[in-house]
Amino acid sequence: MNENRGSNWVCKFCGKTVSTAYSFCVNCGAKRQEQTTWTCEKCGKPMLSAAFEYCIYCGAKKEPKRISEPQIKIPEIQSFAYEIKSYSIKVQDSAFTALCPDGYKIIGKIGSGGFSEVFKGIDENNRVVALKFPKIKSSETISENVFKRFLDEAKVWSKLKHSNIVEVYSYGVKPVPWIAMEFMDGGSLDDKLKNGPLNLKDALNIAIKISDAIYFAHHHGVIHQDIKPKNILFDRQGNPKITDWGLSKVLLEESSITEFFEGTILCAAPEQLDPEHFGGVDWRCDIYGFGVTLFWMVTGRPPFYSDSIYTYLKKVMTEEPQFPCEINKYIPPELNDILRKLLAKNKENRYEDMALAKNDLQSLLKKI
Repeated sequence: MNENRGSNWVCKFCGKTVSTAYSFCVNCGAKRQEQTTWTCEKCGKPMLSAAFEYCIYCGAKKEPKRISEPQIKIPEIQSFAYEIKSYSIKVQDSAFTALCPDGYKIIGKIGSGGFSEVFKGIDENNRVVALKFPKIKSSETISENVFKRFLDEAKVWSKLKHSNIVEVYSYGVKPVPWIAMEFMDGGSLDDKLKNGPLNLKDALNIAIKISDAIYFAHHHGVIHQDIKPKNILFDRQGNPKITDWGLSKVLLEESSITEFFEGTILCAAPEQLDPEHFGGVDWRCDIYGFGVTLFWMVTGRPPFYSDSIYTYLKKVMTEEPQFPCEINKYIPPELNDILRKLLAKNKENRYEDMALAKNDLQSLLKKI
């Protein structure tokens, strides 16, 4: 157990004295509580506390203790080749199609996420779709927990019908869990930001549409928990849409309360990183993540950044972001006020509702 010295405590792991304001060591990241450590199966490094659900070095998720569960063997995956002619596909190695649900054909791979693989495909009506599967290897089996998590995601996501949310067309569990969704071929906001900040009007137009989508989700009882540039995609017409509702939780269900943060650290709200000090996670974490994304769009960088995870955490917990107008002189002061409300460390000081943020953004857009 960590030792106390007056108003401070001493980290058992690195020996540094830390203020009682922190529930983790600002030097090495260790939690201020006695926990059994675990070793990351991916990189082999020991974690400082069992409270870490993800490896702080490589990002791999902590593997749960193996328990006896019904197991379903998936077919072996082979490489495949294809050719496209007006969405007519000839698969030369049919082994891969064993994973494809009835009524769909796979064209090629789009990418991978933390828990999933996404492929480009077509349905029986020759509509281009994105097919999402759990990230698994051919030698692995799928447990009931994976089925439940994937289906929970699909159920939550499929009920969100909004022009700025990627649409789920269908989902199922055979031969493996899958989701068929709208295919977005306009790239991501993250791609656009690699070239620097956006034009202010373009940024505000995108932000207004995304804020309306978040408002819509919140009022349907859903929070995203990982709003970030990579999760904002564009269709061919340039319309932005939020994707990857895999971390979604139903606000009205007791099970929605999460003990550990699962999203991306650069866009994480303080309460997602340290709920013990900043309070539990609720809809306002999306308001903060939206603020980070808007800040990034108009300045070309996130509010806080460091090569050291510990320095970054300290900044998020203790520092205020630089005024955007000090980074980009063309940013009006009204936007500073909006971002200050979005990025407040205490969630009680943020906008109470995304509709209020949207109204302020619309008023600002009319002035420029």
